[in-house]
Amino acid sequence: MKITMFGNFADPQILPFCEKLDELTGKQFVLAATEPFPSDLLEDGYPDTNGASFVKRLYESKDALAEAGSLIRESDVLIYAHCPKEYFDLCVRSGKPVFRFSQHLYRDGNLKAISLKQKGSNYLRHTMAMKNKPVYLMCISTYTAMDYSLTNSYEGKRFEFGAFPEVFSANAEALRQARRSEPPMILWANEFSDITHPEVFLDLVKNLKDRRVRFVMAGKGPRYEEIQARAADLPIEFVTPESPQNLQELLKQASVFVMTSDYREGWGNILNRAMNACLACVVSTAVGSAKLIDMPGTGLLYETGNTEDLTRKVSWLLDHPEEAEAIGASAEESIRENYNGEEAAKRFLKLAEAIKAGKGSPFETGLCAPAQVIRQEDLIQKAHSFDL
Repeated sequence: MKITMFGNFADPQILPFCEKLDELTGKQFVLAATEPFPSDLLEDGYPDTNGASFVKRLYESKDALAEAGSLIRESDVLIYAHCPKEYFDLCVRSGKPVFRFSQHLYRDGNLKAISLKQKGSNYLRHTMAMKNKPVYLMCISTYTAMDYSLTNSYEGKRFEFGAFPEVFSANAEALRQARRSEPPMILWANEFSDITHPEVFLDLVKNLKDRRVRFVMAGKGPRYEEIQARAADLPIEFVTPESPQNLQELLKQASVFVMTSDYREGWGNILNRAMNACLACVVSTAVGSAKLIDMPGTGLLYETGNTEDLTRKVSWLLDHPEEAEAIGASAEESIRENYNGEEAAKRFLKLAEAIKAGKGSPFETGLCAPAQVIRQEDLIQKAHSFDL
């Protein structure tokens, strides 16, 4: 089976999926990149993966759309990720199965405030226009299926998916021993921005500053200096990792990971990495990757915006180190066994083969199974269901 994926570049969040798909198809996979690899990711220490053997750099072509058309004609199955809409239109017009990768639509999280105009626009674009087309929605974020269900878009054609950064080898026993030999570290790691709400971590530190704990904030971004200034009287260490490997080493040192982002965090692959490092994570219910948390097995959820709930969850993990270790071990296992690029590629190929044969998904649960509609109130209720 020949598969062409259209995306803006060879994104590290999805690259392991692409590499495995290239292998499984016998080098019959093409990632058609519509723009150069971003300079900010290069500055963060990522290599220019647009140079991978399966990447076709359309942005170097004199007629990118004509070249895209040739790729489409040669393909059996098409994937549309994030790139200009004209590539999606070309895919749909081909009549071939198109798998549309999508995060959630309504990023402010206030579903009651969605205007009729916005709903109407999405109804026309995703329901009416796609009703009789072989277009299938791969639901990346926690709330993707929920958002599209509001206009009955892709009804019966929504499937579970995610983002899959590189999986690192983790020695769970070595990590446990290292974490027992020093004061526990509570880590916040992300971009310092309005979306990620680093100020929430400052409030958490104020609530816990009398405890024997290391507080660390890692990352960079437009709010870095502001947050650092506001934390002048707080016992917080600030770190700027120079590469993904540096960040992974920092994650291995921590005991508890905190993610405070709001609904605008479309995915948040730092959670994959923290779970991969056997970390007990406390995650906002708004985060796009919050569906990775099977509470309390692989982590804890807290109600977004509720710092008291966050403080309770972090305090419980500090007071119950053996339970925190067990949660971290389960989190790592879930990433290694189920939620990674290799497993995603295997399942996607089986789903694509089933679709081409006129069948439904061969999976009942997990990646590529029919997507579950998760409401915001569902995760908030789950967050409060944990009996401390």
